[in-house]
Amino acid sequence: MTKVGGARLELFIISLLTLFLELACIRWFPSHVLFLTFFTNTVLLACILGISVGCLAANSKRDFLTYTPFMLIVCLWSISSAWTERHSLPGPRCWRSCPSCSPA
Repeated sequence: MTKVGGARLELFIISLLTLFLELACIRWFPSHVLFLTFFTNTVLLACILGISVGCLAANSKRDFLTYTPFMLIVCLWSISSAWTERHSLPGPRCWRSCPSCSPA
């Protein structure tokens, strides 16, 4: 197989796998994260943005793999702090007025 034919096959396989990953994310995330069912285009835009940034960074001399654990920790910390802040707020007024809705 020539270099051109091998490059075309490689491009086809990478495009196919990228499309599969994008479609899997679009179908899987809303089934596990409730608020994404209301914002269906959010996952699509995130996939396109992430894949585009990944393709642009592929030719970079910087190794982004070394930053991955740090960025993952930062993302998990921000998600957990937002979740903690959200769940530490007092509940709706119904909790004060309705005995069946009040927290135990």
